Amino acid sequence: MRSIWPIEGLFYYLDEPAVNHILAEVSKLSASGSVLVTDLVSRSLLTSPWMQNSLKAMEERGMGWRFGTDDPAGLFAAHGWRTEVKQPGDEGANYNVQRFPVPTSREPGSPWSFFAVAQRT
Repeated sequence: MRSIWPIEGLFYYLDEPAVNHILAEVSKLSASGSVLVTDLVSRSLLTSPWMQNSLKAMEERGMGWRFGTDDPAGLFAAHGWRTEVKQPGDEGANYNVQRFPVPTSREPGSPWSFFAVAQRT
């Protein structure tokens, strides 16, 4: 049976093995055509100098961000999902610009966040 997996606001708090474990388990439980929706941040965002004060403050409160990927489609493909990835400012991804600012650069290595809709193949 097809399923829908809304996993919002979770992955960036986990380490990479935990993210892959969750994706492996969800994949085992998902029939072809199932959908997973999530938000992610880039690894570049976690290492960006302009994010360090915010990340440190979150860590001090026990809410540190640990996981980011610069290749969200590849992450999901490794677990058998075909993924559409959008960034703030893209068609269909115009959300709260204070929380999700439109990136000024779309070059690899630029800090950004992603919205992903994945379908189980």
